[in-house]
Amino acid sequence: MKIGWALGAAVGVFLVANAPMNSGASDYQGEARIDNGAVVVDIGDNYFSPKTISVPAGVKVKWNNVGRSTHNVTPNSGKSFGASLLAGESYTVAFSTPGTYAYYCTLHGAPGIAQYGTVIARAASEIAKATIKTKSVSPNRTVVSVGEYLEWSNKTKTRQRVSFTPAAQSADSDLAVRTTVLAAGESSKVRFTDAGTYKYQVKSVGTKSRTNTGVVVATAID
Repeated sequence: MKIGWALGAAVGVFLVANAPMNSGASDYQGEARIDNGAVVVDIGDNYFSPKTISVPAGVKVKWNNVGRSTHNVTPNSGKSFGASLLAGESYTVAFSTPGTYAYYCTLHGAPGIAQYGTVIARAASEIAKATIKTKSVSPNRTVVSVGEYLEWSNKTKTRQRVSFTPAAQSADSDLAVRTTVLAAGESSKVRFTDAGTYKYQVKSVGTKSRTNTGVVVATAID
């Protein structure tokens, strides 16, 4: 497939056409990976990893207790899901209704404090989105169906460069650098045409600010 990249006044689009890394990608904010069709969230002592993840509605999320202590998954609302897990146990739930599901461990956290997390379940008609802030990208862990878009919005006051690893490749030329620069207030979206795990970096252009990172997992979703 040939790469297409067009920038408008407000929204840019560029297509990803190559096969990405096969293994899960991670950094200090946690992994993003699929296990037997379920998105994995590891429970440690005392954290959820990744802390926040965006998924298509209907996708299963599996919590694995990789810590030594007992932990639980308790929704802030007290509804829809919740489970206590001993070390080594796991728990899976499908988020069939679109919405934002905030949760925490009652033993080691509270809503928005210490050990807590969030699952964002997107409707089928909704484009996955991420907001670029000065010190973060939120959410920075996203699962998409193959062929789906992810749109970044630059909410900072400076230009931001989004770069992917590995680079994209067109059907009839050498590797192309997969990168785009967003002006303040601008949005840009990318389409993931091959399954796999993609790492990206976001950095302010012309400054010495920190580099924010993210992971996108593109997968075939039933």
